[in-house]
Amino acid sequence: RLHFSFVLAFGFLIVSGLGTSRSSAAYLLYVVGLLGSILIHEIAHALVSLSCQVKTLEVVMFPIGGVPRLSRALRPMEEFWIALAGPVANLLLAGGFYLVASKANQAVSYSNLLTSTDGNVAAQLVFGNLALACFNLLPAFPMDGGRLFRALLALFRPEDESTRIAAWA
Repeated sequence: RLHFSFVLAFGFLIVSGLGTSRSSAAYLLYVVGLLGSILIHEIAHALVSLSCQVKTLEVVMFPIGGVPRLSRALRPMEEFWIALAGPVANLLLAGGFYLVASKANQAVSYSNLLTSTDGNVAAQLVFGNLALACFNLLPAFPMDGGRLFRALLALFRPEDESTRIAAWA
């Protein structure tokens, strides 16, 4: 489900890209690629959740990511693998976009990160997915890194204490 703020953020991204050095079509391709990457990130969580026999009832998409509603509470190792699935999906997507960029003779370099053109959309999506993976791995609860941290703590401490520590971190 799309939260209204997600739709507003999408609109903001589209409007803010007007008048840049890349064409509107290339910019739209980049924005759709990045939002698609976020969606694949959330689908990866749901698929691993399903493999743990936990149904994802819905995912509400906010500008900073998705918030799932699960059918039951997770055990620590379930939470660990489910939380890890999203950033791993972004790393795999970054690798895929790297292959596309290489095939199209696009250099994947720091200068491509700073200069957006019609010819480096795949290279920009490499960096976008790397940024999504790194951002999500920050140990800030309720982000994926915070959930990984809480899951590891919950192996040795009570769940409420693990949650408090992860949220504090």
